[in-house]
Amino acid sequence: MNPKPYQIIPFDNASRWRQFIQGFSFPFRGVTFVLRTPTMWPWVVLPVLLMSFLIIAAGFIAMWAVPEVLAYLWDQPMAGWLRWLWNGLATAVWLVVFIVTTVVLYLCFGILATPFYDQLSEQTEAHLIEPRSAVTWPQWFGDIGQSILHSVAAFALWFCFVTLTLGLGLIPVLGQALDLVLGGSLTAFLLAREMMDGPMSRRRLSFRTKCAVVWRNLPVALGFGLATSIFLAIPIVNLFSLPCAVVGGTRLFLQLSAQGRVPLEVPRDEWVGRTLLGGGFGLSENPEHPGKQEHVAKIDDAINTHEHAREQVEFE
Repeated sequence: MNPKPYQIIPFDNASRWRQFIQGFSFPFRGVTFVLRTPTMWPWVVLPVLLMSFLIIAAGFIAMWAVPEVLAYLWDQPMAGWLRWLWNGLATAVWLVVFIVTTVVLYLCFGILATPFYDQLSEQTEAHLIEPRSAVTWPQWFGDIGQSILHSVAAFALWFCFVTLTLGLGLIPVLGQALDLVLGGSLTAFLLAREMMDGPMSRRRLSFRTKCAVVWRNLPVALGFGLATSIFLAIPIVNLFSLPCAVVGGTRLFLQLSAQGRVPLEVPRDEWVGRTLLGGGFGLSENPEHPGKQEHVAKIDDAINTHEHAREQVEFE
């Protein structure tokens, strides 16, 4: 079953609360979109299979390496209770190494799955609008590399904030409530940026500009980020809900782009000379560069058609 035709969800005339609710709905829109598009299913399953393979491989490697290292530090006794002690210690060390490795892989899952989720995001964009022009392998690796660097920068920003606000949790009631609100808001903000990273990286936006996109659309972004954080709070299930949130983030970005609420695409020759955090924030509603995205004009036409139809209904 093919997805429904692309529909514009206007944000400009909506209240901040309504924008928040609209943003909250986009992870669920991502789920329905994936379920209706079987060609996307492999890109959802492949990262999970990769994660499972890495965990199993880590278990077998630890099973081989731990006895070898332990035997180097303490010769394995031949018999008696010392042999039982040695075997028990080897099993305990293997279990600890396996759990730590699994947790690290689980935390790094989003970064490991970046190439798959970028393809998922690009397919979403192609389904809703049109396929983008072909890119070379160096350009593709550049986009993926930029996306990973920005994800690491966002995590570092979040970690620094959480570290600085640890003291708030020691203040009864008020401090704990403030810590919850500030921490939750920042998490929602950064998750919204992360889930929209695919289309923004393909447009060569800097990290600062990506954050500016989220800030300029804060009510929508916070609603989307909050729903995504709820999605990702369920262990195991979040391995499948994360790609759906990526699809929802791509759909949200296209909605914002259609309404002139994001920057223009950065030309490749200008992008090459940019630094990681540099770059301006030129809005598409007042473009300075003639190389405007071709698909924006098409969505603008859809907006005009939508507005014209709504005016006719109101008039009747």
